[in-house]
Amino acid sequence: MTDVHGTEDLKELQLVIKRRVMGYKLRYRLHSDAPAEFSKRWQWICSNIKEDPKREALLTQWIGRMQALVAEMPEGLAGQVHEGDLEILNRCEGGIGGDSNARDRQMRFEEFSFPWSDYGEITVHALPSDDKLCMWMLEDVKLFGQGLLDVFEFEMECRCVEFYVVVD
Repeated sequence: MTDVHGTEDLKELQLVIKRRVMGYKLRYRLHSDAPAEFSKRWQWICSNIKEDPKREALLTQWIGRMQALVAEMPEGLAGQVHEGDLEILNRCEGGIGGDSNARDRQMRFEEFSFPWSDYGEITVHALPSDDKLCMWMLEDVKLFGQGLLDVFEFEMECRCVEFYVVVD
């Protein structure tokens, strides 16, 4: 039975949404045939993501690139970027998004203790809000992924980084 505020309906809707939530990861790696000089640049980027002060410069570039991409979008599509999306996330692993896990979606770098980090792969998790009211859609993930790819390629001074989205 639903109370006057629709609480039961909201809880049921949240339960349905939780069952349908797709998880996304953004993965980046250097092209396998990239020259050695680019391999050193990529290692430099990977090491900077691990260190907080250096990571902040990359995150600021990412946010700036996202602002430029949003400005170029038709008006209706610019709504894919939520209010807190373009903030530096205050988390030890780093990322962007609003600081409230309960109500903000986030993009967080994966900690570098996983096996694929040994192979120079950078992974970013697209995390929905805990209440599942602020979700990542595939189009959003691809847009943010392209923004970070642009930053990496700017730093590399070449288009030698592969980017793909993994659906969990």
